[in-house]
Amino acid sequence: MGIIILFAWERIILDNGLTVIYEQDTTFPVVSVQLWYRVGSVYEYPGITGISHLLEHMMFRKTKNLDYGEYGERVRELGGEYNGATSYDYTFYYINIAKDRWEEALKLESERMQNLVVDSADFERERKVVLEEYLRGISNPLGKFYREFNYLLYLNHPYRQPIIGYRSDIENISWGEVYEHYEKFYSPSNAVLVIVGDVERNEMLEAVKEYFGHI
Repeated sequence: MGIIILFAWERIILDNGLTVIYEQDTTFPVVSVQLWYRVGSVYEYPGITGISHLLEHMMFRKTKNLDYGEYGERVRELGGEYNGATSYDYTFYYINIAKDRWEEALKLESERMQNLVVDSADFERERKVVLEEYLRGISNPLGKFYREFNYLLYLNHPYRQPIIGYRSDIENISWGEVYEHYEKFYSPSNAVLVIVGDVERNEMLEAVKEYFGHI
C-alpha cells in the first residue's frame, strides 16, 4: 500500500533567524499569511501576568506608518480577513487574502513587527477593553472552572496563570512594560512566518526577504 502525502511543506530559515513555513496549495486563489511569536503567558511572572494578551490587543492599534485602526481598514479594503490570539506558549496573527494581494499582508505584518507605537492614552483605552473581557470570563461558569482547574493542577508552573492575567496585574501593568515586552519578544529570530496558498515558492521567498530580511 502506497504512502499518501497530505502535506508537502517546507521550512526555510532566513539569515536574521526568521523561520518560514511554506506550502503551496492551488485549490483556491487565496493565501493565508500567519505570524507566530514564541511568547505567551508562560513567559510572564507575577506582576505582569496578562501582558502578552495586552500586547496582542495593542498590535491592532497603531504603528509608525499606520494610524489608529488603519491596519484593519486596509485588510478589509483588500477583501481579506484577519485576527490574532494569545495562548500559553505563543501569540499569533493571521491574514487570509486573495492571491493577487497577498504581498500586502506581508507588508502589514512587517510593519507591525518593527514599528509598533504604544502611547499611554491609547493603552489606557485598550486596558479597559481587556478588563471588560476579563470580567466576562470570570462570570462564565465553564471559564471559571478551567481557570481554577489549571490553578490547582499546575502548582509550580506558569500554566497555572490565566492567559488573560490576574485583575490586579491588568490594572497596574504600565504601557512602558508592554513596549519592553514587544521589543524583547517580537523579533525575526523569535517568530515563525507561515505562508500557505496559491503562491509560487520563488515569488514567496523573494517577497519575504524584501519585507522581513532587513529587520
